[in-house]
Amino acid sequence: MPVCRVVYGCSNRSGREKNKRFYRVPKVVVHKAEQFKKLTEERREKWLSNLHLRSGGAESSNARVCSDHFIRGCPSALGDVESVDWAPTVSLGYHTTSKPRSEASLRREQRMELKEDQQRQSECAEALLDLLQTTESPEPTQPPSDSPQPEDTSGILNDQQDAGCQTDLTMEDIERMEDVLRQNTTELGDLRTKALDTKFNQESFENNEEKTKFYTGLPNFLVLLQVFQLCEPYITFGPMSVLSKFQQFILVLLRLRLNLPLKDLAFRFNISLSTASRIWHKLIDILHESTEFIIEWPERHVLQATMPMGFRLRLKMPAFTRGKSQLSAYKVEETRKIANVRIHVERVIRLVRRKYQILQSRAVPIEHMLTKPGEALALIDKIGVICCALSNLSVSVVPLE
Repeated sequence: MPVCRVVYGCSNRSGREKNKRFYRVPKVVVHKAEQFKKLTEERREKWLSNLHLRSGGAESSNARVCSDHFIRGCPSALGDVESVDWAPTVSLGYHTTSKPRSEASLRREQRMELKEDQQRQSECAEALLDLLQTTESPEPTQPPSDSPQPEDTSGILNDQQDAGCQTDLTMEDIERMEDVLRQNTTELGDLRTKALDTKFNQESFENNEEKTKFYTGLPNFLVLLQVFQLCEPYITFGPMSVLSKFQQFILVLLRLRLNLPLKDLAFRFNISLSTASRIWHKLIDILHESTEFIIEWPERHVLQATMPMGFRLRLKMPAFTRGKSQLSAYKVEETRKIANVRIHVERVIRLVRRKYQILQSRAVPIEHMLTKPGEALALIDKIGVICCALSNLSVSVVPLE
């Protein structure tokens, strides 16, 4: 029976608390990529450190951590290192954080820091003023011999000059360090922006219509988000997931749009080839089921009522010379009329193939042509439906008038 025995003071049991969930201490995964293995090692060490456990104590078959010890009630995904629930942090049987400071205490500390800064600036200004007055004052005249000799103040003046010089150098150092700090801050902001642009998360596509069009073929981010919301409820995401739901969704659109190999996608998203293949095959089914309704097949009477005038013709084939040197004038004119209508169909087909380059593949893998048991369509048919459905979300190339 799994019980929450690894946390000191926690008495929750799975047989008694039905509304709570219990999680094992994560283990190190050794049969995947090196980076994945390192990440699992870091997470296990973090769990053991927070729980004050030794490695042997976490190997028990009954060792569990209940949902009470996570802020959101469950561990975060493996790749979400910055999440507060990457390891248990709540009610661990010891005080992990100090008592939060009051606002009055924070304000008092800020006032003290401001006062100290002002005092340092005032001292520096006074030292510089003393140095300036000392260097600009005329040399004292030699008093008469009968007057008492003044005390030797050279040591004091030297001390003042030394102090002034030190203060002057310190101010230069401070200004130089401030310049370096501002430069580093600017460079850090630029690097963060560039790093965000290279990632394929939701934030990198917001307010970036050009990136959205290039990588997905959709007209803008709003349309992309609406398609994602159709698929999101069916995309799985658990504690061991490396990619978020949006990143899994973008991975599939990248391959449809640019016909990228799975190996390339694995490098781009920093995952293994098997993980990329699994996401591809699973998300294709989800996209097909979620976007199939976008392709509308109207009833025949609706089709006839809304058909453009140029298509309301009988089925005719273009004329052929059939051994003649050239076509007659009548045949040339008739062929021209047929071509004017046929070109619209060709434009739509060409648009879909140009927008989603996976349809331009000269060599289609054999597994794309096979139908799985219990399914009506092969993978290549599902890909065609998805590409046509996504193309319908853009502006039509065929005039509607």
